[in-house]
Amino acid sequence: MRVMIVAFALVLSYALSWNLRNELENFTAKMEITNVSEYEAIAKQKLPKMVYDYYASGAEDQWTLQENRNAFSRILFRPRILIDVSEIDMTTTVLGFKISMPIMLAPTAMQKMAHPEGEYATARAASAAGTIMTLSSWATSSVEEVALTGPGIRFFQLYVYKDRN
Repeated sequence: MRVMIVAFALVLSYALSWNLRNELENFTAKMEITNVSEYEAIAKQKLPKMVYDYYASGAEDQWTLQENRNAFSRILFRPRILIDVSEIDMTTTVLGFKISMPIMLAPTAMQKMAHPEGEYATARAASAAGTIMTLSSWATSSVEEVALTGPGIRFFQLYVYKDRN
């Protein structure tokens, strides 16, 4: 869920064509968002209950979801005091592709349930941020449709099923 919310946050920041952006700016003008949990609270208010529940849930007993949340809670930033940060280079490479920061957008299923632009906006956001988008096997847009959104590095999540018919 947190990865999806981070991806959702990046989409909202970079996808200027979204009609939701003005609404979100008006909403967030009343409050300062400081963490992923606050984005999650906004999603809960803005999305239909069924859609929010889909994104917020995990499989079966949700053990992996809880483990992911626990893992994210252990990640801390180490503040650097009195260090020159005027020239920071966060670029890195992933499988030979140079990206602007060590953050990629994970595959997120059924994005058009949250917004009509769905994977299109996510692809544009990843491109604008200089990072990689991974298209879900359960996307609501085809690989070809996402490719038409413009330049960018895109990966595809492929599930190989036993029965391929």
